[in-house]
Amino acid sequence: MQNTEVNLFDLNGLSMRTSNWLYRNGYRSVQDLYAVTAADLLPLPGFGRRCLEELRKSLEPYGVVIHDDDNPLTINQVRRMIEVGYTTPERLAAATGC
Repeated sequence: MQNTEVNLFDLNGLSMRTSNWLYRNGYRSVQDLYAVTAADLLPLPGFGRRCLEELRKSLEPYGVVIHDDDNPLTINQVRRMIEVGYTTPERLAAATGC
């Protein structure tokens, strides 16, 4: 698994248009996209299915998956989020009520 603090402008296969859109909407690094779903991105103006597929392919080497609404995070993704410091077990427990 690669470093998740990689700047989005450095991702292979991500167009400048998609990179700029992500940057304008507050996404700066791979790590910023761990908990993002398609439902978070698609309603926003200027981001469509083509951008979503491009982003998904660019994030594959980092183990980040942009899920659809009905597709929750996997346990491996949650572990990775904790491992890279994106979240803590305590914050996860508070957010999920577990």
